[in-house]
Amino acid sequence: MVRFSSFLRYRVLYPLLAWLPPFLAYSVAAGIGILEHLCRPELRRPVAAGLCRVWPSLGENPRLLRGIVRRHFIMKSWERLDSFVMAHRPERAATLVQVNGLEHLRQAQIEGRGVILVMAHYGRINLHAMGLALQGEKLGMLTMNIEDNPALDSVERDYLRFKAATLHRFLQGRWVTIGSSLRELYRGLVAGETIVILIDAYVPGWDRKPVVLPFLDGRLVLPSGILRLARRTGARLVYGAARQRGWRVQGRLTALPAEPESGFRGALACLERDVQQFPWLWWQWPMIGAIWERTPSSRCPS
Repeated sequence: MVRFSSFLRYRVLYPLLAWLPPFLAYSVAAGIGILEHLCRPELRRPVAAGLCRVWPSLGENPRLLRGIVRRHFIMKSWERLDSFVMAHRPERAATLVQVNGLEHLRQAQIEGRGVILVMAHYGRINLHAMGLALQGEKLGMLTMNIEDNPALDSVERDYLRFKAATLHRFLQGRWVTIGSSLRELYRGLVAGETIVILIDAYVPGWDRKPVVLPFLDGRLVLPSGILRLARRTGARLVYGAARQRGWRVQGRLTALPAEPESGFRGALACLERDVQQFPWLWWQWPMIGAIWERTPSSRCPS
């Protein structure tokens, strides 16, 4: 069954907004996010519950909690609009993103053993990746399989296909989905390619030997693929995060240790720092109960 809200967002509102001047388009998109925050308690409650699970003291500060959740919904609305701007007005999309630290990626590439660009469900990932592509980087990517999600209605599924196809058109590298043959990733890295993999893309039951590491005064369950690929191919790791500057995106790349375990832990430490500083940018709050376990002395974000 197609939900009317899905049809209105993906077939009407965001496609139209993509043709407006960016300031106006992203201002309206922020309003859509705020409206969704107010009118969709079934979406709002899991985000708030995830935040309070990690930082229990947020439950005693409803104003701060409400502000973080509200910003989260605005970010997600901007992220949806990004795909339509990228598809229909790529010259405008290019003005929305700036990437710092590109020298770290290119230094890692010099060795020729392939690079895993470690990112996360954090901020507006697609616009950040597009910014790298516009700097001349050809990127592969490992993504979820859209067809495996039964919760999507037909409009949402079409939107995600469109979103993936739009990004792939910019990145131009190998596009591998979970469930297909991961040998393509090995081949790409051995050939010296750069592959984007999300460190926090864990789905319970999919990885028989997940990695469990300290994170936000607790323990986070992570897929083991990045570690296994780095060990087998000798690929270097570089961390990338998409922060926001108003409604624009400030991408940042960070060098990581060459040894796979140290590099992996370093990437997670970078993500932890980013989530602590800008908690509304992390997508994973609704599923925190399945991937994270709290230990004593959790702290409230500032």
